[in-house]
Amino acid sequence: MGNSLEPIRIVALHGFLGVPADWREIEGFVKRKFPTAQWTSLNLNNLLKSSNAQTFDALSEVIMKELESSVPHVDLLCGYSLGGRLALHLFDMKPEFFKRVLTLSSSPGITDSTEKKSRIESDQNWAERFIKEPFAKVVADWNSLPIFKNTKEPERNPNDYDPETLGTILRNFSLGNQKDFTAYLKSHSESVTWAYAARDDRYRGMAEQYREMGANNIVEIPEAGHRVIFDAPNLVADLIGKILLENKKGHK
Repeated sequence: MGNSLEPIRIVALHGFLGVPADWREIEGFVKRKFPTAQWTSLNLNNLLKSSNAQTFDALSEVIMKELESSVPHVDLLCGYSLGGRLALHLFDMKPEFFKRVLTLSSSPGITDSTEKKSRIESDQNWAERFIKEPFAKVVADWNSLPIFKNTKEPERNPNDYDPETLGTILRNFSLGNQKDFTAYLKSHSESVTWAYAARDDRYRGMAEQYREMGANNIVEIPEAGHRVIFDAPNLVADLIGKILLENKKGHK
């Protein structure tokens, strides 16, 4: 990285129902180890609402414009869940801008067309519920989904959200509408780290498939479920630190 006082630029993208503060504990751990770290947690909900972006490409362009106006490059782009999926779109759009990418509990995409259609239909149903039903009731049902078994449940304030924006996210940014980046996990393994939680049965199974495919930058985070940034912020921070040290040694 050159001068040890050079800022380390980290950008973090939260997941669906997330807010920038979701990264606060991880940010604190990282900054204690890397005092020159400049951490930016973007508010995807506000960016989406203000821009009216309707596709992954459109929202990625909005985010890129925001980043390019403030930093010359990003040393590490982190994304949890939906944020990780957006991170892959951003890297695909302008790979030279991002030294490394870390996705956490984030699907790289769906290959099967029938599964894509099913996911889109499911997310459309959830979109209608978030728009029309009481926030607390829908969130309670959302948190009861099998993927959130064995993981912490963060408190969410309905005042932090616009129901229409939540509906837009679910409809337009469904995993079923996403480009399939599965091959990236092998072809871009020097740049992209795909991390999953040990207690996340679904993603642990996905990890086995990706390893068999030849992806060699698949990382398991122990003692955590799907919401790994809440279950094990210290371990996520340790992984970020490892990646930053690799950057410094000229990993890429």
